[in-house]
Amino acid sequence: QKFNFNFIIHPIIEKEKATYWSFSHDILFLENPQYFQDIAHLNDIGANVFTKMLVKKIKDNMIKNQNKDILSPKYE
Repeated sequence: QKFNFNFIIHPIIEKEKATYWSFSHDILFLENPQYFQDIAHLNDIGANVFTKMLVKKIKDNMIKNQNKDILSPKYE
């Protein structure tokens, strides 16, 4: 039986009113296997790329939600 992470995480997101972003199907990483040290773990270059991408996502989300209800769960 295949493990379904979304089945587990979505009730937690709802309960905690958290924002959740999945990067598991991000084209940047799917098309750049050189960012990985193995099938599941980024190497130093990939980690740096991911960190920059995540920081931008957080900043953009903070700006976007300045005047909104930040406690409503969001799935992206």
